[in-house]
Amino acid sequence: MKNHFTRTITLWLANDEGTYRYWNEAAEEEYQSQDPDDRGEARRRNARYDLARRLKNEIDVPEGMDPMFADLLTSALQEVDWDEVADDLLSGVDGVDDDADEPATVDAEPGE
Repeated sequence: MKNHFTRTITLWLANDEGTYRYWNEAAEEEYQSQDPDDRGEARRRNARYDLARRLKNEIDVPEGMDPMFADLLTSALQEVDWDEVADDLLSGVDGVDDDADEPATVDAEPGE
């Protein structure tokens, strides 16, 4: 894993049963929602991009949190490599090609 924040998120997603199921199903959904004409790396890259964006949007600071702790959590979440977290989740999806080339990033558009 790229850094401590990324490892921490990945471990938390794997260690809570409900969260684990939710994000594994999300990984499957994102992969299956890709263009079926895309094969191998293109399909995985696009699924990785979509799943990373979804992770980044859904894992956020809870409303009502003390502002100091909210700032600290926001800073930590900005350090997470969401592409790496998404790639880890996609590795458990049946049919996903494990021979990934250059990963897409959340800041890039799919196919770039």
